[in-house]
Amino acid sequence: MPLELWMEDQAPMTKDVFTLDPAVRTFMTGESPLCEAFQVGDEDVDRIYRLAYALDRFQSKWSQKV
Repeated sequence: MPLELWMEDQAPMTKDVFTLDPAVRTFMTGESPLCEAFQVGDEDVDRIYRLAYALDRFQSKWSQKV
C-alpha cells in the first residue's frame, strides 16, 4: 500500500500539483509529488545579466546631457 504524505491541516497530495523554485542559476525548477523534476531556462541567467548590463549602458548614454 503506498504511503500518503500529508499533515493534519493539509489535503492529500495529488498528481496535479507542482512546486516551483525561482532559483539563481536556473530560472525555474519544478517538482511533482511523484518526484518528476524539470528545469526552465537552465543557465540563462548569464544572458540576462549581459542584456541588463547593455540596457544600463544604453540608458546611461541616452540620459547624458548634450
